[in-house]
Amino acid sequence: MCVKRQLGACVRRHRAALAAARALQACFSAPTFAQFAVSLVIICVTAFQLASQTSNPLRLLAMGTYLLNMSFQVFIYCYSGHALAEQVMCRSDDRNNTQWRLPGGEPLLCVQSHEIRHLQLITDVSLERE
Repeated sequence: MCVKRQLGACVRRHRAALAAARALQACFSAPTFAQFAVSLVIICVTAFQLASQTSNPLRLLAMGTYLLNMSFQVFIYCYSGHALAEQVMCRSDDRNNTQWRLPGGEPLLCVQSHEIRHLQLITDVSLERE
């Protein structure tokens, strides 16, 4: 009975975490994607201007610094997303090595693969929304 209660508490916490993730995604997906897209456009325009401006060294330095800053901002978004996805995959791989089974005899892998599919769905939907 104690295991059943603990499992129920884990399920409730997991559902609460998924609800929080959905709420965060609803709040931040569109603005973050818009900022990412605008940053990419700014990088392209600044690089074009930088390539065509050769007369004023001070302007070249300012535009080069701005280009570097915008590139770093895009790098932060990409690196954070990649690190999160990698962390989830590593933890899932660690959990998949266990021999635990659900009461119906199904391996615990079914529950964990839901977690991975959910993360993948979030990233795919976030990038494909227009």
